[in-house]
Amino acid sequence: MARMKPEHRYALKLKLDQLWYEGWVRFDRWELLSFFDQKRVTVSVWREIEEMWAEMFSDPTEADKLSYVTVRSEDSVTTPHSFLLINDAQRHIIR
Repeated sequence: MARMKPEHRYALKLKLDQLWYEGWVRFDRWELLSFFDQKRVTVSVWREIEEMWAEMFSDPTEADKLSYVTVRSEDSVTTPHSFLLINDAQRHIIR
């Protein structure tokens, strides 16, 4: 499992605060790789972020669900350069 570097915990907390108030936040790939000292953004990275997110709620079992969108610079590029993390409770339908 990916474990966040302690020195990056505050930076991630600020990102989650932005997510709380704005409903979404952007993570550049390099940020996640640096925060978690990884070579790839893995499921365990997202799990740890979700755990920190749940800690922000008075009852962690009732934390809002999260989803993410990968952003690639070109169609031919397979590795995303950033991710948009979205609070599903604040998602709105665009018509």
